[in-house]
Amino acid sequence: MDTIYNISSETNPEIKFHWQMVALLSNYQPIFTDVVTFLGIHGRMKYIRPLYRFILFFFISFYFILFYLKKLNSKLNLFFHFLFFRSLNQCSRDLALKTFQQNKSFYHPIAVKQITSDLKIESK
Repeated sequence: MDTIYNISSETNPEIKFHWQMVALLSNYQPIFTDVVTFLGIHGRMKYIRPLYRFILFFFISFYFILFYLKKLNSKLNLFFHFLFFRSLNQCSRDLALKTFQQNKSFYHPIAVKQITSDLKIESK
């Protein structure tokens, strides 16, 4: 879809935000760099909080969806899927934390407080 419509190069933040949410839901890997860039340019909580939440919680949700759709038979298979998606979730959490730490001085104090709560970061 991005190849045909070239949505990633869109300059309208509303369109770009919705495209990024759809792309993250579809596990479109190239969108992660665009999301990180977007989070550094647009500080509006309407955009940034859902994106941080989605980056953080997507892989956990994806694991449970996969689990129920595939109806895994063996416990060993379940264990390997758990390890794989746990590592993906850690990567997404690290990405969310790193991006937030880089940009939090740019965000409104209320947005920082809310995202800090979402990411379960202890405030100093």
